[in-house]
Amino acid sequence: MNSSKRPNQDALYQALNIYRDAMRRFILKNLKTVQDLSPKHRFENEAEIDVGDFRYLVNKYWGVFKHRFDPDRDIRSAVGIITEARNKVAHPGTEDIPSEYTRSRLNEVVDILGQINVPKQKREVEAIREKFLARTAPTVETNVASGKAEVDAKIALLKSSVASGEAEVDAKIALKEKEKNDSPKSAPIHPKTNPVNAVINPKTVESEATVGGEWTIDRIKNSLSEEIRKHHEARFSEDRRNIFYKKVAEIQNLIEAQGWRLNPPKLNKGNCAFFLRDKGVTRIRRPFGILLDAYLPRAQPVDRTGKRISDFSIRSNPPRIFVSVTKEEAEHLEREHGCNFFAVSKVIHYNIPENVSELLPVLEFAYRKHSGN
Repeated sequence: MNSSKRPNQDALYQALNIYRDAMRRFILKNLKTVQDLSPKHRFENEAEIDVGDFRYLVNKYWGVFKHRFDPDRDIRSAVGIITEARNKVAHPGTEDIPSEYTRSRLNEVVDILGQINVPKQKREVEAIREKFLARTAPTVETNVASGKAEVDAKIALLKSSVASGEAEVDAKIALKEKEKNDSPKSAPIHPKTNPVNAVINPKTVESEATVGGEWTIDRIKNSLSEEIRKHHEARFSEDRRNIFYKKVAEIQNLIEAQGWRLNPPKLNKGNCAFFLRDKGVTRIRRPFGILLDAYLPRAQPVDRTGKRISDFSIRSNPPRIFVSVTKEEAEHLEREHGCNFFAVSKVIHYNIPENVSELLPVLEFAYRKHSGN
């Protein structure tokens, strides 16, 4: 395969070969534990198992295979998606496979290899993914069609201005002039005032969201049902509620500015989730959300060093953003963009910066991973 002409296809081809061999061994081992196994599925060696049969065999003998996987992962769908990717690679078109599609499939492969407990093969595919991400960073992480190139330009402009107060004023003026000619839904990016992982000071919360758009704190409050509103008022302080409502509004404005296909914010008693409008390409339809409570129900978070977090008190845990990416993906985003994560559970937790646009690379990655867009 000519990697110079079709590098994405080459990366996926290598990853799928590793996946194929690991899954063959895994399936053969588990089939041997099946009672009343069909004679046609009594394979003598792993090479007899065709890649196209993976999904069928896992589905047919799910009573055995379901005990080998995380119950919160829709492995059967993931296996089917990867089988489709294998067919795509086996029957290439005239052009290379799109980068977004390749990235999503590599993520699925890494996830399944982790689920079937083959760390060596998982590391091999992670290495392939790292090279792919490094090579495609300009095209995967800068999507002109979605407007991110414009957002990045604004970020660069404002970062360069913070060296002096005069330059900062000039940058703000220039940005305002540019926004007059932009779409009314474009999201202004403000200079960093706090580190990405700085906790918001409740005293800085104002009545309007700092990411411009149609959504405001008042609009979020008015969207609450009577039951949810009363629960929030009974359990959480006014400062905490205002931080939460403000950041929900900011993220929704950011979503609309980027043109992401997500439903309006869904607020419940302990958090707000942003769900895909469409089915997406993974089992997860909630790429990210914001916590009002300390953690999601049944969470077992660990800190960055892997130490279990035991303090679930409201006092010790301000509202945080949670994102449906893996720890490996969070670490990559941290290296590339400086978006430091706080804790790991089934999702990744981030402290909320003063301007949520600072976490745009993380939110966009999660959205594109699960939507396939």
